[in-house]
Amino acid sequence: MGLARTEYSSFQVHKIVPEDMDGVAPIDLPFNPPGTQIKVYGTEINEPAAQVAIEDFLPGTELTWVFPHDEVQYCLSGRAEIEIHMPPLYQEVKRAILEPGCVYLLPQGGRMRIKVLDDVPFRHVCICFPNPSYPFEDAASIRG
Repeated sequence: MGLARTEYSSFQVHKIVPEDMDGVAPIDLPFNPPGTQIKVYGTEINEPAAQVAIEDFLPGTELTWVFPHDEVQYCLSGRAEIEIHMPPLYQEVKRAILEPGCVYLLPQGGRMRIKVLDDVPFRHVCICFPNPSYPFEDAASIRG
């Protein structure tokens, strides 16, 4: 008896269209102060191995989140200050300033605090491993 075969992901390509974010309605984030909102849309990459989304953290936003999966992010625009408390005891803390061109790994179990530093959204690509199946709205450019 062996292990059950894992479902394979398929090859996907997504071209980021900045205008896709224009029609996205902000969503409330649980476990944050009332009114803490982000804008997010899903891309064509939504496979068993990974889910890819584009997020905007809005100007003036400060939020916290805990990651149930590993996530790689790439900053497209804006700047933010990030603080990550590392599991298992959350005593180890990492800090950085994120700006366009920064790529970073948010580890499973990490508790993030992030603060937008500019008067423009902090826009970034999120790549979640494995796919957590977040219910993101599809980008306008792929809805057809």
